[in-house]
Amino acid sequence: MVNKLMIVGCGIVLLMQSAFADYYVDQYLDTLKKEAEQGNKASQQKLDQINMLTVKANKGNVEAQYQLGMIYKHQGAFANEYLVKAAEQGDKTAQYEIGSFYIADEHNTADDSVCIDKKSVQDGLKWLNKSANQNYAPAQYQLSLALQGKEWAICYRSGTMMMDLGTYDLDKSKEWLLKAVAQQNMPAKVALGQWYLKGMNGYPKDINKALSLFKEAMKKGDATGYLSMAQCYQEGLGVPKDIKKAISLYQQAGDKGNYEALNLLSQIYSDQKQDKKASEYRKKSCDLRAKTHRRLWHC
Repeated sequence: MVNKLMIVGCGIVLLMQSAFADYYVDQYLDTLKKEAEQGNKASQQKLDQINMLTVKANKGNVEAQYQLGMIYKHQGAFANEYLVKAAEQGDKTAQYEIGSFYIADEHNTADDSVCIDKKSVQDGLKWLNKSANQNYAPAQYQLSLALQGKEWAICYRSGTMMMDLGTYDLDKSKEWLLKAVAQQNMPAKVALGQWYLKGMNGYPKDINKALSLFKEAMKKGDATGYLSMAQCYQEGLGVPKDIKKAISLYQQAGDKGNYEALNLLSQIYSDQKQDKKASEYRKKSCDLRAKTHRRLWHC
């Protein structure tokens, strides 16, 4: 697997996206075929499902394109052709998946810094806008976050450069966030809670309001709710400072797929001089991030 990568321009990034998608899909299908030939019924059923979806998808069936695209996405082909086809036909969930991928399509450079291709940012915003305008709450939330970025670490031949892409729009960010909140999107509620917690983006500092939103998200099983409450216990914000409680909540957030929580756990154990645990959670965080973004992260 590639450990370090210097991105040298838009063309190479786009070619690599296609190459990585093809690699993971081919590898996945080859494995399924070998297992099916050895009598594995589950693998044969999955192959049959893929074949059926492929026929429908190639005839323009949007639902089949989306389902097939998501199967391949879970194998590492994040921006595969079938998700793109579904997005182009107006499927809001596919538009969200493609937009979310592009907006977070970060790369490790040769000097260990992290950057993103300028076109990826632009494409991500385009697809998220399309999905958000179809009232899809997860896209509204992601778009709100993206519009808060004043500068982006952009990949260039000479390395990484911080750039203002003109995407910052706080008023629009608030608008999209509140639309997602109105649809009971829990990550959006947690983000609003963070604004109250810190007294930012025009919202008054109100720790009780923030804690209420975090707890509501936790009750719904949302990982970001657990993460935010863990941070409150770690720092003693509105609750007694309790590092053991914070660790427990970080672990629960990590179990629900939040790689940031695992990274913060790593930092806690590092501060406590528990190097083995720190290393363990740092790798777990990195591995999880690789699965949810692109497998270029080195751990």
